[in-house]
Amino acid sequence: MKLQLVIAPAPEEYLKIPRYACFPPLDLLSLASYVKIKMPQVEVEILDGQILGTGNILNLLSADFVGISPRISNYQESLEIARKAKETGATVVMGGAYATQMAKQILLARSEVDFIVAGDGEHALAALLRETEPAVIPNLHWRGEAGSIHLNRIEYLPLDSLPLVDNSLVDLTLYQENFAMAYLHLGNGPAICTCSQKGCKWRAKNGGCIFCGRMHPGWRARPPKAVWAEIQCAVKNLGVDFVWDVSDAFTSDKSWLREFASAKPPGINPGLMIQARADELDEETVDLLADTNCKRVLVGVESGDEQLLTACGKGTTPLQNLGAASGLARRGIEMFPSFVIGLPGETHSTLESTYRHAQQLLEFGLIAEIQALPFMPITGSSALAQIGAPATDALDLDALKREWIKNRTAVSYQEVMETADKIKALSRPKGTSYENIYK
Repeated sequence: MKLQLVIAPAPEEYLKIPRYACFPPLDLLSLASYVKIKMPQVEVEILDGQILGTGNILNLLSADFVGISPRISNYQESLEIARKAKETGATVVMGGAYATQMAKQILLARSEVDFIVAGDGEHALAALLRETEPAVIPNLHWRGEAGSIHLNRIEYLPLDSLPLVDNSLVDLTLYQENFAMAYLHLGNGPAICTCSQKGCKWRAKNGGCIFCGRMHPGWRARPPKAVWAEIQCAVKNLGVDFVWDVSDAFTSDKSWLREFASAKPPGINPGLMIQARADELDEETVDLLADTNCKRVLVGVESGDEQLLTACGKGTTPLQNLGAASGLARRGIEMFPSFVIGLPGETHSTLESTYRHAQQLLEFGLIAEIQALPFMPITGSSALAQIGAPATDALDLDALKREWIKNRTAVSYQEVMETADKIKALSRPKGTSYENIYK
């Protein structure tokens, strides 16, 4: 039996994001690693659209099962792959956040998709490969007789029940050149992703940010020693020198972070990139990050206007953003601030405040790159629920963005895009060395 796990390429405008095609797809690697251990007789292949493109993927489809992880941005390309896979005789499975949140719509509209694996997909995918009766597989959504849709119960796995991710299942050299070009001052690569935690404590306690579409409720963490074991294997066996932990908020549990810092194995020292909230980056936390060789922290600063930050449920302030930038700089850690332009109640004045805030952050912190994106009411977010999600499975993200900005702000779509471009233009030239930026 053969299983192919696929991610379609992103649309052209997403190719400009610096980290595109720099890291192998962690979600597919996690699934593949689980199947390889639990069902070693199954041949598993990963087809990454970041590297291959849609045309090459279509030509390579040749499996009994094809698993596809669509995003809102590449859903049409994912459907094209699903149709071709179905034509070759494959059973087609979709998973990931978009498929989880749109499962019923997809199964109603797309006969080329046989199953949806919701939430944590490892156990459900393996059960499908074993030809277990669909009705008894947790996390499986499926189409029954006469087109009836069945949504099985969702179970969230203890993260320590999953095997370590085997990064040797992809050729890391395919990503290494892209990484070195985008992150020359942080490392040469190859680089990998890991995920030490799932869920967001802020969202679990306070409802989260209005634009958040994460599919994992609550908060779960892997044992720090297991995370380091996965990293150590990649460093020693594959020459990895940089790791991006994609957890929603790496610093949300200080006891876990202390244990993580103290569990770092001797003899390895890869650079680390993490995501954190500004209000969590106090002096002790920053020192702990420095102890792990953290090189870059992605911080969702979102806006320079405190009222907008309150309105969107962020729970942080511009002053905390500046404090985070300054505190990270004290230990030589780069901050990567990310802005969302078009928050509820956005005005001409708040756009100016946000641009000035971006300039202030450059003064306070070590910053090579700034991200600024228009507000996106994506699946799973309370924003999409507010404007009313269309019944279709194929959401028009551009139309949703324009509708949101027209009805929820006092500015135009053009002003939002122009402000985002102005902020992004503050980023340093790609390839500039760290030493030259911060002399």
